[in-house]
Amino acid sequence: LIEEVARVRGYEEIPTAVPRVHPSEAGTSGLLKFVDRLREAAMASGLYEAVNYGFVSIDDLRKARVSTDAVPLANPLSEERSVMRTSLLPGLTAAAARAQRRGATEVRLFELARTFRPTDETLPRENSVLAITLAGEHAGWIGGEQSFDLYDGKGVIQAILARAFGRAPKLIIAEVPSFLHPKRSAIVTLASRPVGFVGEIHPDVGDDLELVGRVIYAELDVELLYALSEELGPMQARGLPRYPAVTRDIAMLVRDEFSAGEIADALREAAKGLAESVRLFDLYRGDQMPDGHRSLAFRVTYRDPEGTLTDKRVDKVHASLAKLASDRFEATIR
Repeated sequence: LIEEVARVRGYEEIPTAVPRVHPSEAGTSGLLKFVDRLREAAMASGLYEAVNYGFVSIDDLRKARVSTDAVPLANPLSEERSVMRTSLLPGLTAAAARAQRRGATEVRLFELARTFRPTDETLPRENSVLAITLAGEHAGWIGGEQSFDLYDGKGVIQAILARAFGRAPKLIIAEVPSFLHPKRSAIVTLASRPVGFVGEIHPDVGDDLELVGRVIYAELDVELLYALSEELGPMQARGLPRYPAVTRDIAMLVRDEFSAGEIADALREAAKGLAESVRLFDLYRGDQMPDGHRSLAFRVTYRDPEGTLTDKRVDKVHASLAKLASDRFEATIR
């Protein structure tokens, strides 16, 4: 009725006034600031933000192999929007599939939103999640066509967290959700704590979701990341090194069951604080290698912040690294 009166009298007759807004004494919460940093970091990593409905159908959840224990709507507009989403996977992959149907050869999407789970209380439990989807072919890839893979997802996750969090995550092989490929997925850890997962969507799930080719999907628990950022605090700068570094290489023949990251971590620990970095710089597989084996070469940078290292001391520590690789990983030093 008010709108009808305004239309007859004329909207120009209604005075305008800027409402007074009193900022809160506490200011913007730390969590909201952290969410903004995550969103900016995702965009800076080359991703485009998707905004999807919080309502989905049970069939959408079932096709995506995510939890169907969802919060139902009392008065849904349609069967396609009858429950609250329990995961961002259905909406984000639907956006990717829609882009592929319209000819997109490269899809880079992220969504920062909430999921909902029923509880014994009146209101559902909400959880903030950052989800990422990569699909299609690399743009500007040198060589033949190359689809996105697990390592692309890992790179995006590392770029986002390094920019927004100040720390780079690690990936470990562990149990992942059933909608991911069991051999092409991993758990994302930060400060030795699981904060999410990344991997290739299982081919059967991809077919049900009408996706084309390999599709990478990742999720990060935003509230858990924020709690870790508060607990660990900001990264601390340190002074430039005063003493020179010594670099040594170590090459080994090792079974495929041992990951390069696992070996690098063990070598770093065995150096007892003298290894500034342990970096894999060569991997070789070929007919000359025994079945189930590969050659790995690591470059170890030694530095003592308290004084100049001697060759004798470095040789002793380097020999202990070779012994550890031989004893723990049954490696043959080359």
